Amino acid sequence: MGQQTVVELVPAPDFVAERLAGVGPGEMVHVRRRVTMLDGEPNQTADSYFSQPTAELSGALLTGEGGGGHIARIDAVSPVREVQEELTARMPTTAESARLSIPTGTPVVELLRSYHTDIGVLDVTHFVIRADLASFDYRFPIPD
Repeated sequence: MGQQTVVELVPAPDFVAERLAGVGPGEMVHVRRRVTMLDGEPNQTADSYFSQPTAELSGALLTGEGGGGHIARIDAVSPVREVQEELTARMPTTAESARLSIPTGTPVVELLRSYHTDIGVLDVTHFVIRADLASFDYRFPIPD
């Protein structure tokens, strides 16, 4: 599984401003845009949004480098207490179809993942996943 990554400074989309701690609509945020590959085919995009202050605290969030994975890099800023996921199935936009080389008539699953920490949501990741190349398997502990 390969990956292409680009980092940009962009105005916060509404869905990011609604979720990301301390960010208002249109405020400049960092986004790390990734396209991952499965057997040589693009299977998903994963665009992670961070406020400028969060990026200043951890450059590793922007580069995606360092041990322990993405949650460990967020934990270095503030411990992750909860991950929230919002899933929607839909048809792709023209831009998404082009970015992922999606065959005509193939739906996508849109996933918004918010990483809740002691100081608020520090990362909002927007995934667009080709439904023909996806499988979801979740387990949740049931508290007492």
